[in-house]
Amino acid sequence: MVRVRDVLHSFRPAGAPGAAGAAGVPADRGADLAAELEPVFARLASTEHECANIAVRASQAAAKVRARDAERARGSLAAACERMDAERAAAVAQMRPNALAKSTAAAVAAEREAAEIRRHAGEHMGSYVDLVVALVGRLIDDAQFSDEQRPGAT
Repeated sequence: MVRVRDVLHSFRPAGAPGAAGAAGVPADRGADLAAELEPVFARLASTEHECANIAVRASQAAAKVRARDAERARGSLAAACERMDAERAAAVAQMRPNALAKSTAAAVAAEREAAEIRRHAGEHMGSYVDLVVALVGRLIDDAQFSDEQRPGAT
C-alpha cells in the first residue's frame, strides 16, 4: 500500500541530476532567463515612457481643473457674502412687523396691568392710610408712656 507521504515526497524540489561532467558545468539559468526577457523589457521601455507622459499630462490637467474649481468656489463664496447682507435685511424686514405687533401687544397688556394696580390701590388706599395712621398713633402713645415711666421724667 502506498502511503501519502511517499506520494508527496516525489514532488519535492531537486537540483539537476548528476555531477558536473568533463564537458562543462551546468548552465546558468538566471542568465538565460535575463537574456530571454531583455528584448521584452526593451520593447516595454517605450510603453513605460508613454505611461510616464500620460501621468504628467493627467497631473497637469488635474491642476487646471483644481484651479478652475477653486476660482469657481471663490466666486460662489463672494456671491454668497454679497447675498448674505441682503438676506439678513430681508429677514429683519420680515420679522419687524411681527416684533412691532408683539411689542405693541406687550405695551397694551402692561398698560392694562398698571391701570388695574392703580384701581386696586385707589380702592384700598383709604383703609391703608387709616391703618398707618392708627399704627403711628399707637407708636406715639407708646413712646409717651415710656417717657413717663422713666425715673426722673417730668
